[in-house]
Amino acid sequence: MNEKVKTEEEVIRNWYLRNLANFITYIGLISTIGIPVIAFTAPERLWIMVTLALIAGLSDLLDGAIAKILKTTSLFGALLDRLRDKVFVVPNLIILILVYRWALKDLPFLLFTSTITLAFVIIFLELLLLINGWIIMMKKVRVEPNKLAKAKTDSLFLVIILWLISLAIQTSFKIPVFQFSIYFINIILLIAGFLTVLSIAKYYQEYIKSPD
Repeated sequence: MNEKVKTEEEVIRNWYLRNLANFITYIGLISTIGIPVIAFTAPERLWIMVTLALIAGLSDLLDGAIAKILKTTSLFGALLDRLRDKVFVVPNLIILILVYRWALKDLPFLLFTSTITLAFVIIFLELLLLINGWIIMMKKVRVEPNKLAKAKTDSLFLVIILWLISLAIQTSFKIPVFQFSIYFINIILLIAGFLTVLSIAKYYQEYIKSPD
């Protein structure tokens, strides 16, 4: 009887360990979805959005590392992670431009134009990268971990978190920090755009090298 209970406990424990990385990704995905919901229903709740963004960012740092440590990497986990990343980046960039456009209106014209342009270029490249990634996976091509894509994702997470924190501080304490932080945001967007182009090129190389 004790051996049976022990066996069942081991099965449950092993199941949790196998799915731990995915659980963390799910938490990040739920937090990510919560940001647009709050932005459209209670846009003044910026600190809640910052908290959700930080949770999503933390999940992005932890899930892949835990999957490697526990040796539980899987195609489903990779797809789920990619979904979380794209849902975090694309909708949130659009929200920051549209819902919180009041902050952008105070910027000099050239800075305003460059920020909008960079943001929409990133959105376009992210969608293109998502399509390329899905084509690669549907073709069942084995692609080695893309460090460029990871660096790009980390930089875009940083952009959105920094953007939200700047808006939250400016709204709560009436300190015009956004006008200064937007310069750093634009620099990071430029770097992210460059890394995205390199990632797309890498995916394309993997695609053309793969057998038909």
